[in-house]
Amino acid sequence: MTQLQAVTAHLSPASLTDAPVLNVEVSHSIHRISRTDWAQLQSDELEGYDYYAAIEEAELLGIEPRYFMVRHGQRLIAVAPAYCQRFKLNQVLEGLPRRLFGRYSAPMLAIGSPVTEACSIACAPDWLPRTPELINALVAQLHRQCRLEGAWLYLFKDVAEEQTSVRSALEHLRFNRISGMPRTRLPLPYPDLAGYLARLGRATRKGLRRKLNTPSDLRIEARHHQVDDVIERMLELYADTVARSGEEIEPLTAGYFKAVLAKLGERATCYLFWSGKTLIGFNLLLGNGTRQIDKVFASDGSAAREHNLYHRTWLAHVDRCITAGIPAFEASQAAYAEKLRLGCGLLANDHYFHHRNALVTRALGWLVRKAGLDQATVVAKESEHE
Repeated sequence: MTQLQAVTAHLSPASLTDAPVLNVEVSHSIHRISRTDWAQLQSDELEGYDYYAAIEEAELLGIEPRYFMVRHGQRLIAVAPAYCQRFKLNQVLEGLPRRLFGRYSAPMLAIGSPVTEACSIACAPDWLPRTPELINALVAQLHRQCRLEGAWLYLFKDVAEEQTSVRSALEHLRFNRISGMPRTRLPLPYPDLAGYLARLGRATRKGLRRKLNTPSDLRIEARHHQVDDVIERMLELYADTVARSGEEIEPLTAGYFKAVLAKLGERATCYLFWSGKTLIGFNLLLGNGTRQIDKVFASDGSAAREHNLYHRTWLAHVDRCITAGIPAFEASQAAYAEKLRLGCGLLANDHYFHHRNALVTRALGWLVRKAGLDQATVVAKESEHE
């Protein structure tokens, strides 16, 4: 573990406010943070300590975890999970800019994770009102850590629209903003599944009922803890789904699925979809009785169409959430056009980035604005592949 202390203003690429001196340490492993210390922080219960430990254990290709630990004296007041990766410009550029610069990539250090729904910084409750000071310390340390690791870009990945204080602090520090893949959320203020269906458009409701009435031998099996006996088939289905999407998606491994199920226990469920003795799809979800997050859906394309798999499983999840009193279903970041028809709303996720060189940062900001990379563009691009 590299200890980097005395965060000071001259290390930042932008002018920082006068903040108390905070000590920032950077670790390559979440296990350098005690569970007792983490428990004192306000964090996402589902994508929290155990989930990050699972990601670390999975050793996803090309993703090197980091953890920025902010201390005030001896007290741990915040942890910002992060990672190192090469950033491919063709992931965000379109048109002429993509043709000119799309083949390039740059070493990057990011606060966030490629496999979480949003940028989650665990923070002591009494420090939440002082978020700008924490962001100042993290940015200063990011700048220095980039030099140590040879990274060119540093960013905050998938900052949710609800994280207003984080957004404000980053904008004050002159970070450039680029739209990421928005999250989809389905509010469920209904007494039963019939109530949900009644609120949909007539054509959508009619189509769903027709699909449900189509004969099918589909069987749904819920698994906790392990999927060792079907993991190879799951990886085949996942690879097929990624290939059909036409998108560059983080390659999830057997280690990822096994570690998430093992470490999260009852908070992680893998639903297996069977036709006879053939596994035709699966769906990994995280839940704790008050939230439900759809993490991964994969299927055999032809079998999915034959059994109307997506819509059958969607309605099964909605019914399960309503029965359990879960107020909303947090769906995956894909198939936006269909999810909007099914009643979901979009929640913005934005990336805030900076280059080690301030002039390059301004040039990249101009390029992003020229490319028109707003949320509407991102959603329209994704819908083309549906």
